[in-house]
Amino acid sequence: MRVLLGSKQSSNRPTPYAATVTYAVSPDGRWIEQTSVWNPVPWYPYKCTSSDKITYDAYTKRWVDVEYDDIGGYGLTTSRGWEGNTIVWLSAGL
Repeated sequence: MRVLLGSKQSSNRPTPYAATVTYAVSPDGRWIEQTSVWNPVPWYPYKCTSSDKITYDAYTKRWVDVEYDDIGGYGLTTSRGWEGNTIVWLSAGL
């Protein structure tokens, strides 16, 4: 298990937001399990916890992230992978 502190800038949010993020590998080794505890920000003054299941789809050669949170949010994003120290996730159109 690994715990990180970080921030995220989303194109549909006015400012970056910060979280404490925990990563672990699922018992079967097929998923990276991510839990994020998001800190309150002026435009959303509530604490939120989200869970992600991340895996690599060898057929499409993409990373896939299935996300859900404790306030009803969800998402499905994909990425072609890392370019240097950056990874770009694209919404699957949900």
